[in-house]
Amino acid sequence: MEHLIVSVKGIAGALKDPSVLRQFGSADRPSLSFEVLKERYETGLAAKKAVGMPYQQLNTEGVKSQVLSNFESINHKLLTRAEALSESDFDILQLPHPLLGVLTLREMLFFTAFHTRHHLDIISNIS
Repeated sequence: MEHLIVSVKGIAGALKDPSVLRQFGSADRPSLSFEVLKERYETGLAAKKAVGMPYQQLNTEGVKSQVLSNFESINHKLLTRAEALSESDFDILQLPHPLLGVLTLREMLFFTAFHTRHHLDIISNIS
């Protein structure tokens, strides 16, 4: 969960002040679809795994309810801040992603939705 909190917190923080996003320039291409972005991420992860790059270790410390509360809070901030932007902002503003490179804000939000669901599925399968 800490991994999700850190990743969502970074995006929510950038959305707090869109001028921060402008430092990464404006997109010069259309946003990728959710499906294409997901495929590129999965391909990138497979390549990372193939060369032996380590994944972050699961941090099981902390009270579960507090960790979930922290995640819900930062996720709410992300959604609230995203709702305040115009539709065109999603395809113009950009953010860097450590594996996928520079993404439009729309792509970053697609990624965040997929990434969050991926990790929540893993967590739900832990006995």
